[in-house]
Amino acid sequence: MTDGLGSFAKVLAGAAESPQQKAASRLASLLALSQQVRVATEQPVTFRPALFWQDDEPVIWPRTVNLIQGQTGVHKSRVAELFGSAVLAPGAMRGDDLGLEFRPAAGEAYRLLYIDTERNTSDQLPYAIQSLKARAGYGFKQHPLDLDYTSLVMLPRAERFPALADYLAHHRAGFEGHLLVILDVLSDCVGDYNDVTASLGLIDLLNVAVNEHDATFLAVIHENPGSTSKARGHLGTEASNKASTVLQVSFVKEGGKQTDLIQLLYLKRRYAAPGLTFFAMFDEATRGLVQADIDLADVQAMTKPSGAPRKASPATVLALLPHLLADKPLPAGELATALAIRLSIGSRTAKTYLAELVVPGAGYIKDNAGRLCQLSKVKAPSGPAVLYTLEPVTNTPP
Repeated sequence: MTDGLGSFAKVLAGAAESPQQKAASRLASLLALSQQVRVATEQPVTFRPALFWQDDEPVIWPRTVNLIQGQTGVHKSRVAELFGSAVLAPGAMRGDDLGLEFRPAAGEAYRLLYIDTERNTSDQLPYAIQSLKARAGYGFKQHPLDLDYTSLVMLPRAERFPALADYLAHHRAGFEGHLLVILDVLSDCVGDYNDVTASLGLIDLLNVAVNEHDATFLAVIHENPGSTSKARGHLGTEASNKASTVLQVSFVKEGGKQTDLIQLLYLKRRYAAPGLTFFAMFDEATRGLVQADIDLADVQAMTKPSGAPRKASPATVLALLPHLLADKPLPAGELATALAIRLSIGSRTAKTYLAELVVPGAGYIKDNAGRLCQLSKVKAPSGPAVLYTLEPVTNTPP
């Protein structure tokens, strides 16, 4: 443990030093880091497992900076609160239906810091903290020791950056464990999210805290208006580049109109494949998010442009399935890829055609054993994967 501030304070507060002192300090830091890395290379490197998992898929790793991004009003903050609730209720979360789970390392202590920048402090922020605690099984008057929260909303923007630094340093100085920090909203921590110096300064703050003080950050940020995947301003660009995980929250559109269906899409996972997708709905009863009974193929079929010319008829697609599924059921993506190659179409189009054929009565084909079958989806024996198979029909269709 350091003395609470150390080089952390120098980066954050911009300590006044002469040019000679700054040069000497930089060189000393580089030499010390060189020795630290040299020692680390002399033994096998052990990577720390993910802290947060969703449906048994790793999504957030320790000592990283991570983003939750989306347009205004898409429930970004509620998603952030779900991560916070998971910390307070490790294992199977109470009241959570999105498969999100916090898996702490054995013997390690954790403290959750929730830092808000935009809610009012009379009812909005207290309600958000109540909801976060309630999903973890705590009552209004119960105050978990591993949770602290505050707001920067009353501070001028020019003072929020140093105030954030002070708050993090305070908790780092008196706590030996791992800090989990939710920043809601990241861009409100600087005076101008398009200012290069301010943006890089905030990113430096996060990087120093991650590397020197055993912290993990989950930051909420707005997307540029009209953008589909670009976080706001120069700060958003730099944060996306540095982030280990980027989770986009958005409403699904059908026919150009917004639906109530919420998509959670992992645009980036540095230590796993991108593209992991979940769907949720806002539940009025719990005022929270619950898992939607729909999968990616169904959504793609629902949102496909109307009137798009078909490149293969349903009969053509059906005719290829006995060969493609001859050996065993296939994951949705694998079957779509194989079909796309056969038909010289895009993978997304192939998934749409497959989604059309799983509707009861959409079409029938005989498998290699001569049985009349329909394309069906089944859950894999283990894990979240969905498999496609040819399932014999019990009743002969008309």
